[in-house]
Order: sequence, then structure tokens, then C-alpha cells
Amino acid sequence: MSRGSGGWWAKRLVILALVVGAAAWGFIKGMPQEEVAAVEQAKELKKLTVKNFAAAIAAEDVLVVVNLKKKRSEESKSLEAFFEELKKRDVYSDQVLFAEVDGDANPELAAQMGADPKEESKGFVGFYAGGKKLGELVGETDRKVVQSEIERHLKGLIMRTGPGWLPEVEGMTPISSGR
Repeated sequence: MSRGSGGWWAKRLVILALVVGAAAWGFIKGMPQEEVAAVEQAKELKKLTVKNFAAAIAAEDVLVVVNLKKKRSEESKSLEAFFEELKKRDVYSDQVLFAEVDGDANPELAAQMGADPKEESKGFVGFYAGGKKLGELVGETDRKVVQSEIERHLKGLIMRTGPGWLPEVEGMTPISSGR
């Protein structure tokens, strides 16, 4: 078989495909199971309960957006789908943590978040950072409104924690950086 014949090239392409396939398989199987689990978990919304709620909202530099999920609420299902889409598209990277609370299984946490038990069918989203509640949306599922609220809180968070930010304290003069 000479180099000019089609059989020689076909044989080389088959060998190349087998080598690339074997390398890919080895890469996938060689990945530690913890990393595989972390990749899968990153695609899902973080599930919050009474036990992990305070720790999840404690970060100063991360906006935590919490969807209160209820069985009878179509709005909460719509919000869940929107947050999963934003997370998969990596719109906010590490700046925003999208999470959810099962309001039916955690009624005390739902009450702590400020949700009205009488409004079971309405969607409820809470915004948190630094262990504090920054705001909430009730009954709002318009994606543009929800996203603008996320960006508003995120902008405020960045302004409070960004470089060069100093609190204004009455009676103190700012230190100039030109020393």
C-alpha cells in the first residue's frame, strides 16, 4: 500500500480516532469521583435547610439568591428553571450563589426568610450577603425584573466590598493614597 492510495490514509485516520477516543476515555475515567460529583453538583441549585442556611448566607463577597420552593407554586418552579439556566450559562460566575429552600419541608426556615404562609402559590426570592437579608421579591417571575434585581444587589455588594471602598465615618478624614 503506497502513501498515495486512499487505503493508507483511511487506516491512519482509524488509528488516530482510536487513540483520541482511548485518551478521552482515560481522562474521563481517571477523573477523581469527587471532581465528577462537584461538576454535577455545580449544575444544580444549592439546597438549603435550617442546618446550613446561616453558613450559606454568611459570605461577605457573594450574593446568595434563594428561591423558596413550594409544591403548589408554579411561580417557584418558573424561578427555579430561570436560576438553573443562569447557573448553567455561568452568567455571574462566583459572584452569585443560587440556592433553594423547600418551603414545604422547612416551614420554620420559610418563616425565618419572611415568607407569608398564606401566600403559598406566590414565588418568593430572598437576597442575602454577609449573613444579612438585602431584599426580597414576592410574586415576581418576570425574568428581566428578577435579573435586574440580582444585578442591583450585586452592584451594591461590589461597591461595599470592592477595592478602594472605605466607610464614611463622621469626624474622620479619609487617608490619601498618595503617601
